[in-house]
Parts: sequence; C-alpha cells; structure tokens
Amino acid sequence: MIRTLSYKEALAVDFVLSYALLTMKNLLTVGNSFVFEHNFEFNTLLLLFTFCLYGITFFIYRKFTLNLTSCAWLAVIGLFWLGTYTYNPALFHYSHVGGDLVYFVIYSIPAFYVLSQLKDLSFLFKIFIHLRWFFLLVALFSVYCILSRGGISGTELYATYSMSFGRNLILPSFFFLYKFFEKINVWDFIGFLACCVMIFLFGSRFPLLCISAYFLWKLWKYRYRRAIVLGSVIGVIFLTVLFFFWVEIITLLYDYLANVFNMRSRSLLLLLNENFVNNDSGRSIIWNNLISKINESPIWGYGAGGGVVALDGELAHSFPLDTLANLGYIFGGLFLVYSGYLIFRTCYVNRFQRDNMEYIKMLLCCFLPICFIQLSMWTANHFWQLIALSCNHTRGEKDA
Repeated sequence: MIRTLSYKEALAVDFVLSYALLTMKNLLTVGNSFVFEHNFEFNTLLLLFTFCLYGITFFIYRKFTLNLTSCAWLAVIGLFWLGTYTYNPALFHYSHVGGDLVYFVIYSIPAFYVLSQLKDLSFLFKIFIHLRWFFLLVALFSVYCILSRGGISGTELYATYSMSFGRNLILPSFFFLYKFFEKINVWDFIGFLACCVMIFLFGSRFPLLCISAYFLWKLWKYRYRRAIVLGSVIGVIFLTVLFFFWVEIITLLYDYLANVFNMRSRSLLLLLNENFVNNDSGRSIIWNNLISKINESPIWGYGAGGGVVALDGELAHSFPLDTLANLGYIFGGLFLVYSGYLIFRTCYVNRFQRDNMEYIKMLLCCFLPICFIQLSMWTANHFWQLIALSCNHTRGEKDA
C-alpha cells in the first residue's frame, strides 16, 4: 500500500483487488480441474487475503471508519439468518443454502464496508477499467483448459455449460465496451467480442441479456458519433447475413467443436432446437411450485434461504420470487419496494457524477435484465452493491 493514496482510495484498491481475484478464480474454476477440486481452499485463502489487505490499510493509516447505515443492514441480515437457523436447525442441510451464505459473505459484506464509504467512485472505477485485460487473459486461459480437456470442470450433463463463467464475464465485457465507446479503440471492441463469444459458447445465454442492455444504452448515448453510426450499419448488415444463414453457420460451428474437441455447446444446441424461443429450462415449473409453496406460508415466508427450503434443495431462479419465499408476501413486497426506492435515490443523487453513474448503470445492467429469470436474494451481489452505495448518502459514517 502506498501512503500517497488517501484512506478512501486505499479502501477502493482493497475492494477492487479482492473482487478481481475472486472473479478470476471463478473463471479458472470452470476450466482448470485443480482449481475446481480445491475451490474451498482457494476461497478460504482469498478471504484471508482480503482481511490482510484491509488490515494493512488500517495499520498504515491508523484509521478505521464505518458507515452506521451499512452496519445496521448487516446486523439485520445477521439476525435474520440467526433467527432462521434457530427456528430451523436443519437449514444448512439443504443444498445451496450454505453456498449462498458464503457467496454473500465473500462478495457483499466487503461491498457494504467499502462502497458505503465512497461518495466518489472515480478511482475505484478507473482501477477496474485498467484490469479488464487481466480478466480477458484469465478467461482465455480457462477456455484453453476447457478445450484441452474436452469439457468444463464439474459438468456432467453438458460439456461446455457454466452459469458462473458467464456471470463472471459480464462486468469485464462492460469495461471493454465502455473504453470502446470512449476512445473508439478497435482492440477494446475485439476484447468485448471475445468476452461475448466465450459467454455464448461456454456459459449460460442469460448474461448476454445484461450485455445487450448495456450495449443498447451506450448506442443510444453515443448515437450522434459517426464511428458509432458506421459501426451500427455494419452490425445491421452482419445480423442480416446471420439471419439468412444462421442455421448453416451454427451447425458448422457445433460440428467443429464436437469433432475436433469432442464437446457440445449448450447454447449452440439450443439455437438448433426448434423450441429455442420457448425453452425456459424448466423454470416455469419451478416458479409455479415455488408460488404454491409461498401461498402455504404467505405472511412470514420460509426465512433465510427460503427459496431453496421451499423447493427442498432446488434453486428459485428468480430474485423477486426468492425474496418473497424468504420474507413472505407482505415483508418481501415491502423489501422490494424499499430497495427500488433506495436504488432510484442512489441514481438521482449521483446523476451529475459521471464515473459514479457509469458504475451504477453497469450494476443495474448486471442485475435488472436477469433478476426475474435467474439469481437469488443472497447471490445477487450487484444488487447488494447498489444497496451499499445507497448507504453513503446518509449521515452514518463514524471514525474509530
């Protein structure tokens, strides 16, 4: 840590480094069998590394600050989990519940601590932008491992399908797209396309909804630039060609992967399926079952991890429904409305701060397009980052 940085800038560095390393580890988990087999050990090491980073910052600056509003959020969340466990001691016997809690601790607690204290996100945002090529290199290495072994780590049903891989590449693709629109740099556009191709071939198709939302927003914002207009015309021509020959192109690519690397791409297979548009991977059945379960406990829900508990170990695949399963219709509805108000207020307060607003838009594009068809209450880390950012508009910061 360099003392020339301010205390808040040092906190931003700590947050970005821990977040970036965790994201890169998740990308490697998909392709490298060693990282996959020792994922718990790597998570533990990264958690210890994060504590060490913040500890070094405290030691150098002799300063420790807290945002009382974010502390209140974490206290309520902690009591909610504790109360649920007291009422239901078998809570962690359900699959995914422990994993969701660990995910929240690793991703969202540092966000509550750091982002709630940063009124200016410019320094944090610039560090993320500088790290975009490291994200891409790690993803490319993971893809190399996937192609070398003929499948992703831990996958049995599909040899090249990982929701985690796609989710962890969303923000890096945003960083490339941001730099492309700012500087019209062709290399950044190539980096963006590489992220999209890797997500399409080896990940879930849903992250592409997030990327499309951010891409359309940037197109609208820079619609008067000649380079953007020209690029849009070329894109329309490309999509037109793809529209007429997409079956032949996708079949050729699918056969190439199957024959050369002995693997099948789930996204390509779904595109070749006649029911691609109506294919929801069984989510409608899951949602109907979950709604029926919530109706059995409409007031209180099922507590922390409620979606998984109600579905007896299955994921809800819907943030709003999982929230209602956690809190019931009344409290869950109030939570959703209040959270929406906090996010709206955060956007309004930061509307004149360029870097702040850009990062907030990225978080919104990571969350909103897929919140109804994916995610759960405790794994929606971009949502919790937005809530953490809303805390820094209160008078709750204290030095210790």
